[in-house]
Amino acid sequence: MEDIKRILEETKIEEPTTNETVEPLIVATSHSAGHEMISAEDVKLYEGDRKFIKTNHRIAKMKKGYYLQLRAKSGLSKQGLDIMAGVIDADFKDYIRVGLCNNGNKMVAIKKGQPIAQAILQKYEHFDNATVAITGAFEHTGWGSTTKELEEIIAKNESQQIEDN
Repeated sequence: MEDIKRILEETKIEEPTTNETVEPLIVATSHSAGHEMISAEDVKLYEGDRKFIKTNHRIAKMKKGYYLQLRAKSGLSKQGLDIMAGVIDADFKDYIRVGLCNNGNKMVAIKKGQPIAQAILQKYEHFDNATVAITGAFEHTGWGSTTKELEEIIAKNESQQIEDN
């Protein structure tokens, strides 16, 4: 139990420093695994819609070897809403957005202040032989930013190999 308390103290999700009124980051019960991610806007999701919904939460600091995983709220899943990609790395510093997809057969209205996902702190490890590809300064903006950077590194390495042969 002490390890869990220490890890949570070393990992903080902050709320905005603006004048907006924001619900504090909470857990529903003392046994809840996920912290509630609260919508910062009113949104309507029609059948087949995919939208990234703003929250007023971002990572202030996260212990090395952990990431934040976004998981579905069962009540929204019951209405046909699914979470899209939901891995938030420790170096992501922007406000967290929750990707929702309406796979149901009716429009679902999300209200500002409504819980839309659960954020769960997860431990991870790298393979022993893994190479860190992006080692310099990097602006982690989310939504494919590391993929773009990796594609550039791979293309550069491939052209270097051709020149070496």
